[in-house]
This record gives sequence, structure tokens and C-alpha cells, in this order.
Amino acid sequence: MLLKIWVVGYLMGLIGLYFVSRKHQKHFSGVDQKIYPIKGFLCIGYCLLEMVGYKYNTIYDQKLVLLFNQIYGGKEGKHYTKIHWCNQVTFLLIIILLLSLFTVAQGMTIFNYIILSIVVMVAVIYGLNKEVYQQLKRRQEQIKLDLPEFLSKLILLISAGLNVSKAWERIAVESDSDRPLYKELRITLQEIKNGKSEEEAYEDFANRCRNPEIFKFVSLIIQNLKKGNEEIISMLRLLNNECWITRKNTAKILGEEASTKLLLPLMIMFIAILMIVMTPAILALMMM
Repeated sequence: MLLKIWVVGYLMGLIGLYFVSRKHQKHFSGVDQKIYPIKGFLCIGYCLLEMVGYKYNTIYDQKLVLLFNQIYGGKEGKHYTKIHWCNQVTFLLIIILLLSLFTVAQGMTIFNYIILSIVVMVAVIYGLNKEVYQQLKRRQEQIKLDLPEFLSKLILLISAGLNVSKAWERIAVESDSDRPLYKELRITLQEIKNGKSEEEAYEDFANRCRNPEIFKFVSLIIQNLKKGNEEIISMLRLLNNECWITRKNTAKILGEEASTKLLLPLMIMFIAILMIVMTPAILALMMM
């Protein structure tokens, strides 16, 4: 009975908190629905964190800021750290509600409810934090896969007579890809148009991408800007060859990971087929 009262009170409180917090929806207008599936309810977590006065200044928060700066290639780490916290809090609130309803439906004791809630909440927090690292890993993989193609285009345009900045601009303008590398190319181009020096813009580009081959590439470009280098094309070709080898290795690793992920569904299908085939035989033996 006590648990039922708690569920009703909790549900009413959550609904009330949602309507109160809807004014904060504007903070999540640019959030990707695919990454944050409960985007429409993140305002609940935001409101609750504002109420408790959370400052986002712990060591854990500083690590998150660094991670999100790498994922989104800029200085958005603080903003996405807040979104991540809102996502975690909102998820936990919804999970607690679902567990409460499940507990009442199953007639479980309060002790079992508490234990189950703790286990599920720890699993949810672990999963959400792991997803952040997966986002960073996917971004780095996409940059590795796209870099050789970009370098090939750049070398072709430079060989045709364009300088580095003009070749960069042409690739950035003509590409409509929303993959991380091409986004960074457009950001760098816009920074140069806004008055930032080419050297500084290229360095920021390398720092946002956090890729060893891109650091090498940018050092070659900056050296070319400062001193001039007639061998820039041959040096870029050598770097491009290295990038193609890296891309092949990355593609191979991704293929192996995909094959591994297929094992579980195949095992489940195999067990299901065995059960379908063996069940009639077992029933027949039991009836004898």
C-alpha cells in the first residue's frame, strides 16, 4: 500500500515538474534527437539541477568538458556537459517511475524494489557515460576514413595550380557532407573569412580533430605558409599514402567488430531453431 502511494505521488510530482520546466526547452533546440532520444523531456533534468544549484565543476565534469570539446570540435564542452547531466537525471527519473510501476504490478517488496532500482540506475549511468566515449570513437574513426579522400582532392587541386587556401576553400564549399572532417573544414574556412590568420585557423583545426595525421598535415601547411616549400606536393603525397594505409587498417578493424557483433544474434537464432526442432520430440517422449 505504501509503495502504491509512493508511485502515485511520484508520478504526479514528475508530471508537475515537466510542466514547470517546459520553459527551459529552448536550451535543447540544437540537440540531436538520435543521440538524445528523450530530448523532449531533458528540461526536467535541467530544472532539477537548477533547483539544487549544481555547479558542474567537479573532476568528473572537467573530464566531460574535454571529451565533448573533442566530440564537437570546438568549445562546446561546457554546454554539452550540462546536456549530458540533464540526460542522465531525466533518464534516472523515468527509470525510477517505470521500476515503481513494475514493482507494484509484480507485488514486490520495498527492499527488492530498492535493490533493483540501485542496480538499474548504476547500469543506466554506466551505459550513458560509455556512449560518450563511443561518440568520440566514432568521430575519430570517421575522420580517419575521410582524411585520405580530402588529401587526394587537395593534392589534385594544388597540382592544378591553386594554392593551399584556395584548394581548401573549394573542397569545403563544394562538399555538402555532414561528417566531422568536412564540418571542420567549413568551420576553419569561416574563421579565416572572419579575420583569423591562416596559421592560427589551421592550428585550431588540428586541435579540434585530434588526429596524428592531421597534425602532420597542418605542420606541413604552416611550414609552407612561413617559408614556402616547393616539395609540398610530394610531401603531401607521402602523407596521403600513410593515411590510406591507416584507413585500410581502420576499415579492417571495423569489419572485424561488425562480424563479432553478429555472433550474438546468430547464437540466439540458433538456440531458437534448436528449441523449435527439439520441443516436439521432448513432448513426445514425455507423453510415452
